[in-house]
Amino acid sequence: MVEAPTLSGISISTLAVVAGTLLVITISDLLLRWLVRRQVRRDQAAAVQSPEHRRKLLAWIDALLKAAVAPLSTLLWIVGALAEP
Repeated sequence: MVEAPTLSGISISTLAVVAGTLLVITISDLLLRWLVRRQVRRDQAAAVQSPEHRRKLLAWIDALLKAAVAPLSTLLWIVGALAEP
């Protein structure tokens, strides 16, 4: 039986899976932050020509989106860290 190469007792395939998982989590986190920033910029541009009540609504939505990024990002990292290779 041929043993798989290891690094400090961890097989190379396990390290590859962990690295891939971290890469996917990082990309997801960056994508989430980018999408929220893009939506906030679009809402701010749309608010310039909108009535007052719409501007207030967009401001609230933008504040909620910005506030939701950190908890969602943390959740992504926790779920990713608990993923079994």
